Order: sequence, then structure tokens, then C-alpha cells
Amino acid sequence: MLYKISEWNTAKVRPDYHISVESMFYSVPYEYINRQMDVKLSDDMVAVYFNISTVREPVREHMPDNHKQFLDQTPEVAVGWAESIGSSTLKVVQYLLDSYQSEKQALQSIFFPEEDGTSLYQTRNRIGM
Repeated sequence: MLYKISEWNTAKVRPDYHISVESMFYSVPYEYINRQMDVKLSDDMVAVYFNISTVREPVREHMPDNHKQFLDQTPEVAVGWAESIGSSTLKVVQYLLDSYQSEKQALQSIFFPEEDGTSLYQTRNRIGM
């Protein structure tokens, strides 16, 4: 019997249904958002587990309508939203877009919740500005 050398990691599922493992992103079903997953890596395989059960990749058509908003978050949307608020918000958004190494990280900080459940976008909309 041939055995594969594997490595185990853990990863938290982000609001966009992805986990990050070794600088790569893998999608999982939306039911696992904010949950800690076990990830088994080998040269030719990535397996994701939750409570010892294998988690399968979701079919995009099964994404709930209220979650599709996460697919539409682009730098253009962020700048347009910031412009509609005012020059100070635009400066903050532009700073975030320019200062992060990756566009995805910048958008994460603008649109997706931090550990305390807030994001720049959510905070601004919640207080009615």
C-alpha cells in the first residue's frame, strides 16, 4: 500500500466562503462561515473537514441570493460607494486600496466584518452616513 505524505492545517472560513491555505483560496459551503476547518494537504490534494466530516465544494447556483453581494465587491464599487458618502470616506477607501499588497485584502477590510463584526462599509451604513 502506498502512503501519501500529508500536512494538516486549520483555517477559518471567511464571509466570502473561502479558506486561505498556503496563500491559496479554497471555497466551502456557506453554512461554514466563521467556523474553523481542518485542512489536509498533499502534493496533489486539498481535503477540507469539519468535525471529521468531509466538506464538499458548493455549486455556485446554490448560493443564497442574500450572499451573492460578496461576489460584487470590486475596487470600482468601493470607490463609487465612498464617493457617494464624501471626500473623507473616499480618502480612507483609496488609502486601503493603495496600501494593501493585494486587492482582495483591501476589499476584505472595506466590505467584510472584522472580529468585532464591523466593517468600514457596515459601520458607515449603520450610522446613516
